[in-house]
Amino acid sequence: DPSRECFPMDIDDTGYCNKAGLAYVLKDGKYGMRNELGEIIVPCLYDNISIVNDKYVKVGIDGKYGLLDREGERIAEPIYDDVDGYEDVVYVTSKGKMGCWGIGERAEINIPCSQFDELAYFVVPNRVVARVGNKYGLIDSTGNIILPFVYDRFFMSGEEHAIGYEKDGEVGV
Repeated sequence: DPSRECFPMDIDDTGYCNKAGLAYVLKDGKYGMRNELGEIIVPCLYDNISIVNDKYVKVGIDGKYGLLDREGERIAEPIYDDVDGYEDVVYVTSKGKMGCWGIGERAEINIPCSQFDELAYFVVPNRVVARVGNKYGLIDSTGNIILPFVYDRFFMSGEEHAIGYEKDGEVGV
């Protein structure tokens, strides 16, 4: 295959680069990552690897997951049951509870992975819809409760930064 001529011969397989210039590599049953120049930027240490988006790469080892940035720098250690990155926020799940923290301009975000069953992606600045059991509430960027966990659901109301809610069959904004 001519597209692989410039890549190291000591790898078993490689994928095609995504638009961010990242691709997986496989050697001896372990995954790593290369850039568009064919340079190995993440060594082949992981049981699985997936390119989440243009910024983040999810890595797994021994059934636990972590997150790397597009340069291969570790953002989240592979100690979580699940991990995801969206914009500049890292979402993690451990023992059935979700938490998240911010990177760069979102560094003020720090919600411990201890009390929320689910966190939605940030829908308004510094506000997160969270679920505990089968009820939803609204928390701030550090996990403080703004609206109690008594709502059946939250949704975007169509207006910029407005959140609608449903509680006991009633809908409001």
